[in-house]
Amino acid sequence: AIPAALDRRETPTERAAWRLYGGALLYVVVSSFMLVMLFPGGLRSLVDLATSLSFVVAPAVGAVNLRLVTQETFPRRCRPPRWLRVLALAGLAFNVGFCALFVYTLLV
Repeated sequence: AIPAALDRRETPTERAAWRLYGGALLYVVVSSFMLVMLFPGGLRSLVDLATSLSFVVAPAVGAVNLRLVTQETFPRRCRPPRWLRVLALAGLAFNVGFCALFVYTLLV
């Protein structure tokens, strides 16, 4: 079984997926290196930038995620129950409020 698995040929789709993965990995490596080089004074400013971006982007990611798991095309058996959707909405509201507070403290 093992020699047969090692001898298996990749399909064109699998080769394209590996090519895409390799390209994405190369992009992450190069962009990470460039970011570190753009902040030569230390990583504190880079961490501050990453923290700021994550606080601002988190509500949008949460809203998109909630939308995806509650739409009709998502399998019914995998959708969250009502109480969990209410909890997710409360968490999303908290996230938006915290983001607004964070941006306010940056501006003031």
